[in-house]
Amino acid sequence: MQGYLIAQGKSLTPSAALRDKVEFAYLNLAEDSWPSLSSRVWDMDIVLCRNVLIYLAPDHVRAVAQRFYACLAEGGCLIAGPSDPLLTEFAPFVAERTPAGLIYRRRRNAWEAARMPISVVSSTDSGPAVALLLADDPAPAPAPGLRDPGAASSKPLPSIATSADMRSSPVADVADIRRLADRGDSTVALERCADMLTRRPHDAELHALQVMLLLEASRIDDAADAVRRLVYLHRELPFAHFLLGVIRHRQGRLQSARNAYARVLALASRLPPDAPLALTDGQCAAQLASAARDRIAQMDALCAGLP
Repeated sequence: MQGYLIAQGKSLTPSAALRDKVEFAYLNLAEDSWPSLSSRVWDMDIVLCRNVLIYLAPDHVRAVAQRFYACLAEGGCLIAGPSDPLLTEFAPFVAERTPAGLIYRRRRNAWEAARMPISVVSSTDSGPAVALLLADDPAPAPAPGLRDPGAASSKPLPSIATSADMRSSPVADVADIRRLADRGDSTVALERCADMLTRRPHDAELHALQVMLLLEASRIDDAADAVRRLVYLHRELPFAHFLLGVIRHRQGRLQSARNAYARVLALASRLPPDAPLALTDGQCAAQLASAARDRIAQMDALCAGLP
């Protein structure tokens, strides 16, 4: 913290340079308008929310906890108050006990490889879905900082229904693959996913899961092949093109990434602004369009800085 905090006796005071970067803005925790790239409530290293959640109903606590998790950067921390409810049952935080209370940390694992954690959501009339929570991906780098595929996760996956009629369902298949990956069995998880795809070759959720598993294994080019298959089979899904943009960005193919995000904008603009989108956890067309515009601006800025 040297250069950011100044020791004054037993206390620490923010430096003038740090204070100059402070911004004050309004945020309603109960609204679903965040995380958001446009408001910069995204990719945060630390969030402090003490003695607030205790006043919320359980359903609201769950929703807020999940949004807090989505807006944290990999390894980022949420610090809640000692009287606030336990949040690990609502989102896949890793809880760390300290003398000052619990710290909730966002895991570094397969689902954050592209800053898009995957979670299984309940099925609908049109079938089950894998939820992909939008988040910002880092600039292209040789080593994207993925978790060691052999390292076991310290936090189990959220529980889902396991009744007899669900165990052989698509939802249960996806959940089983994710459990394998979280135990560190990435190779087995990939094999299981490939096997499921031979039986359900048009399943968008399985294709998206395969992309995440390949990213975890640092197989970026294979992940690109997988996301191309997803786009080919489901070219009408805006989020499939958003995934393509994310991976192209990671590969350093900025113009190709920009083209993918432009396609997202074109597809999203054909839908009602509040229309929910497949492969997302409640994201609507307007939210994805906003994210795509931000990404296009980012690609333009990066391309302008190239020699």
